[in-house]
Amino acid sequence: DITIIVYKESDNSKSYIDQVTTDDNGVFTFTFTLSNGTYYAVLNTETEQYNTQTFTVNYKKSGGGSTQPAPTPTLEPTTQPTPEPVPSLTLPTDIDGHWAKEYIIELIERGIVSNYPDNTFRPDQNISRAEFVTLVVKKLGLESKQLNVFEDTTSHWAKDYISSAIENNIVSGYGNNIFGPDDLITREQMAVIISKAMKLNIEISEISFEDWDQISEWALNYLASTAREKIIKGYPDNTFKPKNYLTRAEAATIIYNITQ
Repeated sequence: DITIIVYKESDNSKSYIDQVTTDDNGVFTFTFTLSNGTYYAVLNTETEQYNTQTFTVNYKKSGGGSTQPAPTPTLEPTTQPTPEPVPSLTLPTDIDGHWAKEYIIELIERGIVSNYPDNTFRPDQNISRAEFVTLVVKKLGLESKQLNVFEDTTSHWAKDYISSAIENNIVSGYGNNIFGPDDLITREQMAVIISKAMKLNIEISEISFEDWDQISEWALNYLASTAREKIIKGYPDNTFKPKNYLTRAEAATIIYNITQ
């Protein structure tokens, strides 16, 4: 699968196509609506990123003011689309022996999660609402028009990701135009976001967790849908602990399960 992003130089607007699939001969086609200007195209696969291509679109009018049919723009790359070497990954120093090591490495390889500056992942550290929404939006390749922001996200580092989640009906706030981006996310809040993001069928289902009666009513059917699809699981004692805060390792595992 190939992801293509085309940026326009003048206003940095972008068009985005995700998961373009080749035919049996390895050829793919795609269509953008372009106006005059200079563009940058970036192509990525799961394992390789190709050099940025620059091309200019210039539809010229003929004499007398009449307009000739627009020609097909010619792509004139500044560099040849040869794949860049894939750098070797620097794995976190604190995940050896951790139960979620496999899932964490997989997401690092896909560029969905990253290490802290000290090269740790801190798998058992709790994760915020903004951080988890960012993982979901990046995994699903969702875009944002940057139109929807809460009062407490206008200058937040994750405002674009949160905006995208709003536009795609994945999240809502606490009310009063507040999102609480830096609040820690609970396991039941996580289940609601995942269920909405995956557009799962929400129906009344039996929940087998021993502590099902501790799940908030607003989260009950969403949580049931994610459990039914085996995206989330309980603890070894068959509890879910809905009010517990989600850890980074648990978040990585859930995002991995979406991939699967």
